[in-house]
Amino acid sequence: MSDSSINRLSMAKSEGKRLRKTVDRSDHAKLELPKDRDALGLIHQRNEGRIPELIPVRMQRMSASPFAFFRGSADLMAYDLTASPNIGLNMVICGDAHLANFGLFASPERRVLFDLNDFDESSVGPWEWDIKRLATSAVLAAREGDVHADDDEARDIVINLVNNYQDAIAELAEKTILDRFYSDIDAQWVSEHAGNRDSDFIGKSIDKARSRTSLQAVRKIATFTDKRGLHFQSDPPILVPVTDEEEVDNMIASFDTYVRNLPPATNLLLKQFRLVDVARRVVGVGSVGTHSLVLLLSGPANEPLVLQVKEALPSVLTTHGGLPDAFAELAVGNSSGVLPEGAIKNVRAGNGYRVVACQQILQAHSDPLLGWTRGKDGRGYYWRQFRDMKGSIEIDRLDVKGLKNYCALCARLLARAHSQSPNNALVDGYIGSNSDFAEAIADWAIAYANQTNEDFQLFLSAIDNGEFEVADEDLDSPDSDAAGPEPDVTKSAFDRALGL
Repeated sequence: MSDSSINRLSMAKSEGKRLRKTVDRSDHAKLELPKDRDALGLIHQRNEGRIPELIPVRMQRMSASPFAFFRGSADLMAYDLTASPNIGLNMVICGDAHLANFGLFASPERRVLFDLNDFDESSVGPWEWDIKRLATSAVLAAREGDVHADDDEARDIVINLVNNYQDAIAELAEKTILDRFYSDIDAQWVSEHAGNRDSDFIGKSIDKARSRTSLQAVRKIATFTDKRGLHFQSDPPILVPVTDEEEVDNMIASFDTYVRNLPPATNLLLKQFRLVDVARRVVGVGSVGTHSLVLLLSGPANEPLVLQVKEALPSVLTTHGGLPDAFAELAVGNSSGVLPEGAIKNVRAGNGYRVVACQQILQAHSDPLLGWTRGKDGRGYYWRQFRDMKGSIEIDRLDVKGLKNYCALCARLLARAHSQSPNNALVDGYIGSNSDFAEAIADWAIAYANQTNEDFQLFLSAIDNGEFEVADEDLDSPDSDAAGPEPDVTKSAFDRALGL
């Protein structure tokens, strides 16, 4: 590292240290909630606009456990975080960085990687919000499954989590911006560094992820008949083929737009596939009830490819966290180089683009077929391969030591994601080298996990009282087109939010 780089790093750390005068690290320990908080009201609000017949499935999945409820209520936590202190340093953040949103997937080189893998709520916001969501999920996970940790053990897990984030941020601050950009964690590394108890089933999880391909997906959710050829097999309410001709035609048009927005190599690749079937498919916990589809494609040699198309709602960081939408001004043709060229002019990028952009920033490697469109109804969508070596580590099977190691790994990956934004060295300076920040976050996370338990019990009571309809069983594991005049700005809101 050159003398000038060392000097810049030293200055950034000093500035971060001075920010403790604005918000002392111990200030993060106390849980304060908005006075007008209405947990059940926010759940009702979040259900608005979703596909009505799928809302009971969403409620069923959220009722499975406090952790499942936490997964489905990112909006509630974003609202609660508005009462928490932060140092005013914005980064591109995940917005929903809980433990279950890290997982396995294929790199373009066909390696299996482990990284953040959900970006529906991603945007620009306070880095502390990601830390607090990850830490709270660690406490909730510690109380469930095979772990059954007490609060002292959970607190130790969170302190270790934050200390690993702290160490990784410090290490990454010492690297060049290019080294930070290219850093990643291979899934094989995860298996090799797991404890003796966990390495076997983690290895099996990796092997299972490698087998999850388009061909495997087709064998599971599609069938072949002489009359229709290869097509999706109906399995309501989880998988329901789309039969309306107008809707299918709209999807064909959307597919063409999606392909046009891709880089030349993937554009040429997908032009050689034809769309043969479309189906609606229920996904996740928080996403249940949004418009989500799978597309069955056939290549020149009849090779199958399954794409997933997911509706991107506005981020809860904006709708409930009160943060400005850093992507709101981005219109194709007037985006200061942030958006790709060649698409239709004067069309707002929308939330599909937000998700794709943040994923490509926060992930070390992203799906080469990742893309976005905006429908005629103004809904934003993002596109990706379905089950391309995608998998997860079953955190409910870990013991206390295994969960502690897993949380430390996720924290380091979160630090890698945050380090892609400028001024990341200020975070290193602010946190410092002692455990003051880690201990404060641990206190906050335990308090918020307790609040989540209270909210969960309130939710179950509301179900018992008939306030929420719940599906009997779950069959599967879990803007306007008219943009108007282009804004006359020299910097996009995205650039301004990051201080670029």
